[in-house]
Amino acid sequence: MFNWREVPFVRLLLPFVIGIGLAFYFNQSLPFLFPILLVLLATIIWLSAKKLSPTARAYYSAFVHLFLLAFGYQLAFQQNSFHKTSHFRHVLSTENIGIGTVQNINKSGKFDRAVVQMEQIGTTSGQAQNTTGQVLLLIKTSADAKAINYGDRIAFKTKITPSSAPKNPNAFDYRHLLRIRGIYHQGFLESEDWERLDTDQSSPIMAKTFALREHLVAVLRKHLPGDNEFAVGSAMLLGDKSALQDEIKNAYAGTGATHVMAVSGLHLGIIFLGLGTLLKLIRTRNRFFRFFKPAVMIAGIWGFALLTGASPSAMRAAVMFSFLIVGQSLVRFVNIYNTLAISAFALLCYNPYLLFETGFQLSYLAVIGIVFFQPKIYRLWIIDNKLGDYLWSLASVGLAAQLTTFPLSLFYFNQFPVYFWLSGLVVVPAAFLIICVGVLLFLAEAIIPSGAIWVGKLLNGIIWLMNAIVFLIRQLPAGLIDGVWIGIGVFLLLYFCVIAISVAINTEKIKWVLYGFAALTLISASYAFTNIEQSQQQQIVLYHTSRNTLIDFVDGKQLISLHNSALSDKDKKYAAQRNRWAQGVDEIHDFIIEKNEAIELDNFKHQNNIIQFHGTNLAMVNDLPISNSKLDLNLDYIVIYGNPNLSIQQLQTYFNFKSVWFASSNSRLKTKAWEDECIGLNISFQTVGTEGAIVQNLISKK
Repeated sequence: MFNWREVPFVRLLLPFVIGIGLAFYFNQSLPFLFPILLVLLATIIWLSAKKLSPTARAYYSAFVHLFLLAFGYQLAFQQNSFHKTSHFRHVLSTENIGIGTVQNINKSGKFDRAVVQMEQIGTTSGQAQNTTGQVLLLIKTSADAKAINYGDRIAFKTKITPSSAPKNPNAFDYRHLLRIRGIYHQGFLESEDWERLDTDQSSPIMAKTFALREHLVAVLRKHLPGDNEFAVGSAMLLGDKSALQDEIKNAYAGTGATHVMAVSGLHLGIIFLGLGTLLKLIRTRNRFFRFFKPAVMIAGIWGFALLTGASPSAMRAAVMFSFLIVGQSLVRFVNIYNTLAISAFALLCYNPYLLFETGFQLSYLAVIGIVFFQPKIYRLWIIDNKLGDYLWSLASVGLAAQLTTFPLSLFYFNQFPVYFWLSGLVVVPAAFLIICVGVLLFLAEAIIPSGAIWVGKLLNGIIWLMNAIVFLIRQLPAGLIDGVWIGIGVFLLLYFCVIAISVAINTEKIKWVLYGFAALTLISASYAFTNIEQSQQQQIVLYHTSRNTLIDFVDGKQLISLHNSALSDKDKKYAAQRNRWAQGVDEIHDFIIEKNEAIELDNFKHQNNIIQFHGTNLAMVNDLPISNSKLDLNLDYIVIYGNPNLSIQQLQTYFNFKSVWFASSNSRLKTKAWEDECIGLNISFQTVGTEGAIVQNLISKK
């Protein structure tokens, strides 16, 4: 039976988390809150010194919970530098000269993404002012461009703008991700737009760990000749994912093995177990060793976490294991749920916005699932064979973690890897070997370079084999269910089911099973209603795609898509995939605009770039028609794409139309001239480049 008295921090964490959530979504200053906090704190201290009756204890508990709720709100609001009067947003102009220090750097692709802590900002003609706040700088890279590094103090010139919202419907909201990290603005720099003023201006410890990590990356590159082996080894051992290609990412994501690529609880758990095993070999009754052992383990865990770049997932796990080690060293009963709650409380006090990080949510839910469900799942099948028992033990860990994380995975990633349990049998023991052999390689390279060659060959072989098996599992039929789109209501109902199952197991009360079935019934009803709604939808979507054109015609669950030939599958997926999933599309007819094919489907007709769709008529125009005669058809929309040389007035001589849509494949200069012309001619228009995708829901004209 679960005893709430053993987990006081779980009860205290809940109001604290609610307060943080309210601050994030309400996002309003409450001047009266600080006095209330002081009054509540004084009341709690006063009541703590008295012997309380049961009624008074209830009031005491209520005051504590109210204090934590208010404290969570105040802490989250105050830690957001965006609300401070010193934030640089208050002095922005059309072009700014800024000075700041690089706090984080991600080097990949055409741009280096540098998070810069601002110190001063001004204009080309004005005096610089001391400021606070962080800005994301996207710095264009090339072979001859100077490199920017962690800890660099730089001066730069650019236009700083608020981070933009997604340009396409249901697209991943990168702006939200930046905001939970305290970043609200961004700027684009060419190589000549910035200069290094000084180096190593940030944390000396972090600077040294980053330098050491760069050295160790070079060691891995020396001993892991294959690109995939190096990329996976660098990600698992050092937290450097910059070398990972889409092919390897998709293989691990499709088999549910992505977690081994991010340094997290799994990796630090291996360090925890490894150090614990080594220290057990030291047989001594020296009282000093009682303090030496936990100190070494904590130092090892934090050292590894810092070495891998101090990623949020690594730091979370380090905090959790530190509390666990301290608890064990005190020779007291350690309740894992209480330990988790304490570590979460400590982390959220340091950074309340970690609460909204996907990794934070997944890691804590996974550990809770493993602790609660794994022993129960494992006992369902008793295997006498040692190998079989070991494999079942690993599989039960994966099953337990999936029980508590799959609703979150569906909500965020819209997919479910069917063979996660099978990949877990491979990647978990492989991760243990890779970390052990990897640490041995680093030591050998420093002490016995000639011996490091053979250790490197062993590490390369282990990673190659793991990759090969993951790719093999990925090729199994029906291995990945993707395109799963759930709303917040279904998401909450799924977690209610998980909670109901947990309570039913813990209390052995049938009513909780019935509650779970009731939630499943509501999910089924929601799915049926959504399915009916989607089967009747009629929609035109002109997407935002850089220098390209993509337009979808959604007819129920069928979709007709037109795009230019230069649009890559990757860019098409980036722009439209999530929206297509949200629409429940299960049949796609794909056509290239340049081919100008004659197309006739139910409710859709295309001929000479004239489209009729459910009574709505539009023309795709990237040049003036050859014919001098005016089209004998009233058009609802003209879609101008491909940056043609024409005017709106010229189009009026060929077409009768009500409105104009400007695709993102047109230049900004030409689009602005067309917009001005439309205003002069009193013609309505919409511009994808500035406003984002155009979504037009249609009413059937029958």
